Amino acid sequence: MYPSPVGAEDDTPQAVDDGCHAGFAKRDPSDPCVYGPEGADTTVALTGDSHGTQWFPALYGLAGERGWRIAVFNKSACAFTATDVGRDGATYQECSDWNQAVVDELHALDPDLLVTSSSAAGTPDGLEPGPEARDTMAAGMVELWERAAEADTPVLVIRDTPRTTTDVLDCLAANTHDLAACDQPVSSALRLDDPQELAVREVAKAELVDLNDLICAEDTCPAVVGDVVVYRDTHHLTETYARLLADDLGDRMDEALART
Repeated sequence: MYPSPVGAEDDTPQAVDDGCHAGFAKRDPSDPCVYGPEGADTTVALTGDSHGTQWFPALYGLAGERGWRIAVFNKSACAFTATDVGRDGATYQECSDWNQAVVDELHALDPDLLVTSSSAAGTPDGLEPGPEARDTMAAGMVELWERAAEADTPVLVIRDTPRTTTDVLDCLAANTHDLAACDQPVSSALRLDDPQELAVREVAKAELVDLNDLICAEDTCPAVVGDVVVYRDTHHLTETYARLLADDLGDRMDEALART
């Protein structure tokens, strides 16, 4: 298996390794990491929480092939929404401040494409998970996406990825001769409603890209595909697996952008 279940939790995107993923305390996105040639014809901005950052390896691969420039505006547990989200029983004010400031940075950057993805597990401050929380998060996403993107800027939204209910790496280490023991039913792995799926319908230039059919089979989300470990914890893809999805992401991005 690659990466090995022993140490796979460190198979993180380069953007994380480079210190480009903002931690909980950071509020100021004014000095983002930017990858790619200064004279690139296409500039892509990546926003969202760590579930957005997990797609950096695939986007970085595409950027190398297509000559893109990528600016990274991702922050831990901070969905790209105008809704005040909760963290540790209180308003996650650092997230609210961050997102408002990212809008200003995007206006200055004027990217050709805005890519965003966030965990479906995020909830508004003061609300429990459920339909009301989902709808409130979605409404905030609509508001922020419309403010962040210029009228002619497409917004590409990547559907949230599956979640496991056990520690995948511990399970794989204990079941090296029966890897299927660590698989998850689709009904469990994709049990959360993704507010992004609601929000994308309300934003004229937004399109949804869903790659979960490349992570899950018809009824099962395997822990290992081929010889590649899919998850580095209970809900983040390994850098290795995300990087392998670059061509598929590119094809589906092209299809989605052709509809805008």
